[in-house]
Amino acid sequence: MLSSAGTKYDFNALRQIGEDYEINFVLKGPRGLRPVARLVSPHRDLEMAVITDQPGLLFYTGAGLPEARGLDGQVHGPSLGICLEAAGFADSVNRPHFPSPVLRPGETYRNICEYRFTAL
Repeated sequence: MLSSAGTKYDFNALRQIGEDYEINFVLKGPRGLRPVARLVSPHRDLEMAVITDQPGLLFYTGAGLPEARGLDGQVHGPSLGICLEAAGFADSVNRPHFPSPVLRPGETYRNICEYRFTAL
């Protein structure tokens, strides 16, 4: 596993997101429900925390999306949103050292992902 320290993927301190990002982070620490990400609005008046029991977090800004019109003619385009998706790893079935994505007959799959919003 590579460290993100000192790279454009180092989010250990608050900073503005402005580049093209699409990366799946391997989350450190023990499995189980824990906070894994925190976003703060530019005016520092709203915070969103992501709490999950999943081993990975997909971070995607949509920088490569084309401009399009939505409801009421609203313009949608590159980097106008962000996705933080808690999940396993896409290639887990081929990587024995990754958590297994296989669900056997009779087994139940459960996971938790909470998005908590706080006015600051």
